[in-house]
Amino acid sequence: MLTFLAIAVGALSLWVLLSALRPLVETTVVTSADWERLEDESMVLLERRDRLVAELRDLEFEAALNKIGAKDLAELRTRFELEALAVERQLEENADDYNTRIEADVEARLTGAAPAEPEPAPAPAAQPEAPSPEPAATTAACGQCGAALPADARFCDGCGAAAEQPCPACGVGNRAEARFCKGCGHGLEASA
Repeated sequence: MLTFLAIAVGALSLWVLLSALRPLVETTVVTSADWERLEDESMVLLERRDRLVAELRDLEFEAALNKIGAKDLAELRTRFELEALAVERQLEENADDYNTRIEADVEARLTGAAPAEPEPAPAPAAQPEAPSPEPAATTAACGQCGAALPADARFCDGCGAAAEQPCPACGVGNRAEARFCKGCGHGLEASA
């Protein structure tokens, strides 16, 4: 009877040890393609957030140099801050979604159940596409609402957004009076 008890305790101890070590030797459920996709979505949002912060800094700098009026400063600051907050909310939602998925995978592994299929992550909020480069003498399109603007316009008469000139090299929208592209450093023709 004592031998049987020793064998049963040994088998139970071995089972507990193997159960504890099993997660270390199992293959992962999340594929590298999944992680790359998740990382790409977050990187787009992080780049957008960084661009908005840079725009806010540029705006404050221009205000300090009295290149922009108080009313325009307040309007543009509010618009950039609201957009930055929306991007931050999306980043937080993505982080919560990733944490939920990780916790579900851990729980499934601990209980021995099959891990749930991951739900597709929400797509990042669409941002307006930069208008295609056009010659300075013709009209341009507003980056926010798409209204036609004269080349010398500083603000859109349809939505009030600051007029941007797209970089002919990379397509990034720049202030109308910018001399160099903020995205790639390419020289721009001043339209103002």
